[in-house]
Amino acid sequence: MGEAASITQDFAFLADDDEILALLLFGSGARTGADLRSDRDICIVAPELCEPRTRLVLLRAIFKRLDVSGKRYDLWFFEELPLYLKIQVIEHHAVICCRDLPALYEYFYFYRRLWGNQKHHQDLEKRELLELLDTV
Repeated sequence: MGEAASITQDFAFLADDDEILALLLFGSGARTGADLRSDRDICIVAPELCEPRTRLVLLRAIFKRLDVSGKRYDLWFFEELPLYLKIQVIEHHAVICCRDLPALYEYFYFYRRLWGNQKHHQDLEKRELLELLDTV
């Protein structure tokens, strides 16, 4: 069984959860740069889970069903990530399972627009970086 199939099988019990829009693999696991020592970053996209308590209940259920540390899974809620990491997930992910793919990309649209408005604040030009380093 391939790695993608193994991950999909591990998280199959969440596929029918109405509160979860999608489970995404991101980071080195979604690219070809992963090796045997790499962890697997799993992003839980769950816009309906607004309360920290409900997120905790979901995490407990996952930890009860899966050997998360043994399988080297790192679990992240999309809604809790900083914007620059949300964009990394949006641009570089592999879908593990998704309840409604068009709805997922529609949900991501807001964050793409937000990033488009703020991206220039995140990117420093070489001159700006040198000026910052000179002041230190």
